[in-house]
Amino acid sequence: MTASFFVAQNEEVISIAIKGRKPKPTALKILEGNAGKRQLNNELTPTKKAPEMP
Repeated sequence: MTASFFVAQNEEVISIAIKGRKPKPTALKILEGNAGKRQLNNELTPTKKAPEMP
């Protein structure tokens, strides 16, 4: 996917292109088995804790 953005700055036009796919989330790579055997990113994961009973 290629997207182009044009930014006007001091009456100049600047073209910025974004190329490639967005990276796959680490959790999805773990579920699929990490086929590339590369080191995975250490993404912050929230602690799973049940809310307190009232």
